[in-house]
Amino acid sequence: MPNARSPIRHHLVLYRRDPEQGRARFFGLMIERDLFGTIRLVRN
Repeated sequence: MPNARSPIRHHLVLYRRDPEQGRARFFGLMIERDLFGTIRLVRN
C-alpha cells in the first residue's frame, strides 16, 4: 500500500442534469479509512 496512513484515498463527484424537467443533482463519493483501518464508502 503506497500510503496506508492517508485518511482519504479517492474522491469522486457525479453530476446528473435533466434540463427537460429542470433538475440538476450531484453526488459526492469518497473512499476512506476509519479509525480502525477499515475501508468505507461515504456518499454525500
